[in-house]
Amino acid sequence: MNNSPMYECSPAGCKNKLCPRCAVRNSNRLKKIFLEWLSSFEQLSFVTLTINQNIFSSGQEAFDFLRKCRCIRLTLERMNKNKLRWFYVIEFRNGFPHVHVCVDAELDDINMDAMLQRWNLFAKRRNAPTFGNIHAKSGNLSAQSRHRLCNYLTKSFQKPAALMPAYLSPSRLQYRGE
Repeated sequence: MNNSPMYECSPAGCKNKLCPRCAVRNSNRLKKIFLEWLSSFEQLSFVTLTINQNIFSSGQEAFDFLRKCRCIRLTLERMNKNKLRWFYVIEFRNGFPHVHVCVDAELDDINMDAMLQRWNLFAKRRNAPTFGNIHAKSGNLSAQSRHRLCNYLTKSFQKPAALMPAYLSPSRLQYRGE
């Protein structure tokens, strides 16, 4: 019998947001962060900002335009004149980005017309009539609803790399909050 010590080697994690193993860990970490934020909310409104796909040749062009022109930040700053707390997550469907925003406010406290007007200002840069749409609904802050919402918000962080847009590098997966 050999008395030498035995060692087990196991991966520590590459921390790549698109790695199948690390993506789940990252998603679980984000769920905890989002749950903490949502637990501090007094109300909840869920806003989705969509993009008119007809004015871009690809999802990458749309995503790069969002980042370069700071479309999300400028639109949400318009909403934030009331000092509302919020965070957003960018999700991709058919290669095109759309934005989910959780806001600590009742829908009546959010000037949706001003937000839509601000969002559609970016259409002028693309010579288009509209940049996209805004959909909103009131949320429920029960523990079960918060968990369900966090699962929904983090599902895109768990997608296999093959299902993510090819132009999306791990550093471009993001969430932001105010």
